[in-house]
Amino acid sequence: MVSTAALAVRWWRVLEEHRRAPGTSWCPRCRRWRCRPWAAAFAWLVAHDQWHLGPPSQA
Repeated sequence: MVSTAALAVRWWRVLEEHRRAPGTSWCPRCRRWRCRPWAAAFAWLVAHDQWHLGPPSQA
């Protein structure tokens, strides 16, 4: 079983990879206006009460 911390790292990585380009409203990776991977990652972080903790440090 994967720990919650490991899953949080994965979902934060997905958010970073699918972050919208500045000044645009589309995902640069998916080339779509509504990015499903970003939405799923955001939903997981909120549902598991990890959003308020912020991204893990890059130590």
